[in-house]
Amino acid sequence: MVDSLAPSVTLLLVRGKTVTLGVFGHEEAIIDKPIRPNEIFKILYSENVFGYSIFHAVLLQELLIDVSVFMSTFPQFFNGILKLRLGWILQAMKLSLEHLKGDVEDAVTLNTLPPNEIKQLLYYTLTSDIQQAPMQASDVEQNSSFQKRQMDGALCRVPADFFEHQPTLSDMTDYELNFSLKIEEMLSRISDPAYRCLVVEIFELINVLLKRNAELRFIQTLDADYLISEAVKLYQQQTNSTDPFKDFCHLPMQLVGGSTGYMVRVIINYLFNANTQKVDNIDLNVGTNADICKIS
Repeated sequence: MVDSLAPSVTLLLVRGKTVTLGVFGHEEAIIDKPIRPNEIFKILYSENVFGYSIFHAVLLQELLIDVSVFMSTFPQFFNGILKLRLGWILQAMKLSLEHLKGDVEDAVTLNTLPPNEIKQLLYYTLTSDIQQAPMQASDVEQNSSFQKRQMDGALCRVPADFFEHQPTLSDMTDYELNFSLKIEEMLSRISDPAYRCLVVEIFELINVLLKRNAELRFIQTLDADYLISEAVKLYQQQTNSTDPFKDFCHLPMQLVGGSTGYMVRVIINYLFNANTQKVDNIDLNVGTNADICKIS
């Protein structure tokens, strides 16, 4: 099977994607140029993959082929996904499988599924908005919001307009692609899929607010962790939540009664205090503009 993986990798690279091989939560090998089958074999059976999970060495091979097939036939499935982190995609598939099983005690895991069902599960993971399992009506909105954050974060999926152009080699300049990859590299430092999604949400809101107030600009490092923690703190103050971060992650992504409202209030306060000033007063050459964004 390893010999057939090299063409699959090349196909994904030609479509402007970066591929990583690894186990979720552990070090990943980044593939950003075509490689030979023996090099893929060394990655799959290294300590970073085979050393953590024997099953992952096989699952990653199946997944790589399935992903390349879907990329050829349904490229729209990968809109908003610039880096294909296969270990994280397996985590998204695990979340999908847990949802499909619901509360039923079932011994089925990714490791026990045959190849055809792995492919079907990948299809479901890439296309499903996550159908709701039976639950109280009042719980539906909150559960779906948290599940969406988990799924989008695990797939490393961002909104279609998060990057200025769709990440294909045909319509992106080298600068635009490298800039997008730099953003994705920064997001890749986040280990929690749901938290990664919160960071993407806050970037989206900052973009909207700055577009509507073009005279404003950040003049020091944008600390996304600080902004999210302040939004969670504001939520706790208004709700007296005993587990504010978990409850915040369950909030729907909307302005009224959702995470968006808390984030917007925090960003506006951040923008209109001493941390910002008029664009025409900023020296773009000063050292404080070197590191413009921070995520721990």
